[in-house]
Amino acid sequence: MIEYADTDHFSHRIAGLGFSEKVAVLLIYLLVASLGAMAVLIQRVENTSLTIGIWVVVVITFSILGKVLSRATYKK
Repeated sequence: MIEYADTDHFSHRIAGLGFSEKVAVLLIYLLVASLGAMAVLIQRVENTSLTIGIWVVVVITFSILGKVLSRATYKK
């Protein structure tokens, strides 16, 4: 197997936006914690409209995040 290290990872792209590596990792932790909280919320919500609304927010957020991070480059 051929392996190589590159800088095309999520944390590197966040750092490429101008954040330090430490802040980039903290942002990832925050994102993961938010998604976990949303998963728990979706499981506990009885209202279908609210569940759909939460999913719409998640999809839009990830779409915007994907566009922003696709333009970021990491320079160390």
